[in-house]
Amino acid sequence: MLEPFHLNWHFLHHDSWEETSAIIHLGQFICENVCLFKSHIKKSGQIFIVNMDSFVLRAAKPYLATIGATVPGHYGKILYKGDRLVTFIYEKSRSGDITQGLPKVEQIFEARSIDSLSPNLERRIEDWNECIPRILGVPWGFLIGAELTIAQSCISLVNKIQKVYRSQGVQIHNRHIEIIIRQETSKVRVSEDGMSNVFLPGELIGLLRAERAGRALDESIYYRAILLGITRASLNTQSFISEANFQETAQVLAKAALRGRIDWLKGLKENVVLGGIIPVGTGFQKFVHRSPQDKNLYFEIQKKIYSRRK
Repeated sequence: MLEPFHLNWHFLHHDSWEETSAIIHLGQFICENVCLFKSHIKKSGQIFIVNMDSFVLRAAKPYLATIGATVPGHYGKILYKGDRLVTFIYEKSRSGDITQGLPKVEQIFEARSIDSLSPNLERRIEDWNECIPRILGVPWGFLIGAELTIAQSCISLVNKIQKVYRSQGVQIHNRHIEIIIRQETSKVRVSEDGMSNVFLPGELIGLLRAERAGRALDESIYYRAILLGITRASLNTQSFISEANFQETAQVLAKAALRGRIDWLKGLKENVVLGGIIPVGTGFQKFVHRSPQDKNLYFEIQKKIYSRRK
């Protein structure tokens, strides 16, 4: 920004003038602290007048710009307040949703069967569930077989969803999709030849719950890995408050009241709905370090629930 009325006289020594006379010329721009002679110039500006032993510098303020920046065509002109000095050009990451392929993504998230792929996929899952228990035995065979089947299904689903989004030019990190896929593959179905006095045949239970029950109980629990859609996964949780908050609120609450369900408020969603402390950070300690009284109360309630089923 040029200041035409701020003129600075710079007098040069006779010895240094001979050395710099060939360098300095009228209209030249000089930056501050440039070493042209023994005494440094303290200000930036443009050489306005050149005399025999001195020159006049019109004070100016320098601004730095990046490579590729656009400078308006006012070179040498006076700029006033509010004028555009330089335009920076840079790339900005744009986030948006896709315009095509939404039915395909919805079909994958809802776990709807595809006629051309469902027979092969079902055959592969049946082979996994039959071969792994024969090799590793029970219950470790069912445990590892379910984990391998779920892992392969998760990887396949993530790749299919990413293929649809990347074809539309949208970049999404895998962790956002993995959170949804993890909820869809968190349930297993109890087989008919399993333990009938703890879990009913065909009942949907969590994979972690089945693993804990298999380690704690003497008898084996037989279950198969299943893939639930995002809607069914949200309506099949241990918390009826979380289910009611998703959809079918009146129906979910009515069924929970008739069945006498108890919500232990262990998840994030139900604690947010009730305004309680979420099980994260310091709020998670009460679930990790549970007192003996709470453990006894929990087992007594579980025994009552199982006795009612009998």
